[in-house]
Amino acid sequence: MSIKNIIFPICLGFFVVLVLFTLGQWQLSRLQWKNDLLDNIERKLLEQPVNVPVLPTEGLDKYRSVRFSGSLLKEEIHVLTSIKLLGPGFLAVSPFLLDDGRKILVDRGFIPENEKNLSRYWGLIELEGNLFWPNETDGFTPEANLSKNIWFARDIELMSVMLKTEPIMVVITKSSLDHGAKMQSLDVNLPNNHLQYAITWFSLATIWFFMSIYLIIVTKRKNNLS
Repeated sequence: MSIKNIIFPICLGFFVVLVLFTLGQWQLSRLQWKNDLLDNIERKLLEQPVNVPVLPTEGLDKYRSVRFSGSLLKEEIHVLTSIKLLGPGFLAVSPFLLDDGRKILVDRGFIPENEKNLSRYWGLIELEGNLFWPNETDGFTPEANLSKNIWFARDIELMSVMLKTEPIMVVITKSSLDHGAKMQSLDVNLPNNHLQYAITWFSLATIWFFMSIYLIIVTKRKNNLS
């Protein structure tokens, strides 16, 4: 039997196994990167709050815990949402006047649909929360219905223009008094499925390896019989 008859299944098997194994290794590297990212986020969420940065950057300040005081101002932007066990409603976003004179945005929390037009607390208050980084919007986000004050995502740049604030938003998690909305912890939606993906690629590599051996054995037997 000539070795040429099994060169193709050997080369094909080696190439496919190498590709699948490489994909598994890449997913493991992504897993390490994602774990480091999640650890960094958890650290920022749990660390002692600081003053609101003057010029926050995404790399240093995304999700950072902050503490501040000043005045909640009257205006509100309502972002359509639905929360498990609470039902449909809105996130109430208001301008906030810091003690140093700066104005930022604060996500006050959830209000039920039937409380949309009720008056809520405005005035002096002390708050804690986490910096929310722009933006939730994408190419599929509908435009806000400004006449009904219904938005479909937190668009910090546009909201800051509407409410005449800096493009900085804090999701409130602690308050010195009841300000009329149910505070929500910052939702960090970062799926981490890289381990499952790595196992899948390594499993496929193993299956293909044994399939290739089987193909080589079958090819050799056919050649011996011919």
